[in-house]
Amino acid sequence: MADSEFPADLIAAQRAFMEADRRVQEVDADWPLPTAVAAGEAVITTEQHEALDTARRVRLDALDAVRLHPFWGTEPGGWIHRKDALRRAASGSA
Repeated sequence: MADSEFPADLIAAQRAFMEADRRVQEVDADWPLPTAVAAGEAVITTEQHEALDTARRVRLDALDAVRLHPFWGTEPGGWIHRKDALRRAASGSA
């Protein structure tokens, strides 16, 4: 099966996961350095914890939408063998 033959909703789910993963990285980048926290020069706020928890929860839900998609039940080897091809299809480099 060519990469472009993934179902449209599966490609959309992969794109949603990729965006959610980028969001986790953005939120994480706003945290102070661990060395600054350990030295007492910075603190991690409740809002930062909540933002990261939320971003991670959204990312996990997006991953589940990809991993549990019914398409994988029809693919020999399932998701693990075709995840790179799906990423390429979702990023437009298929």
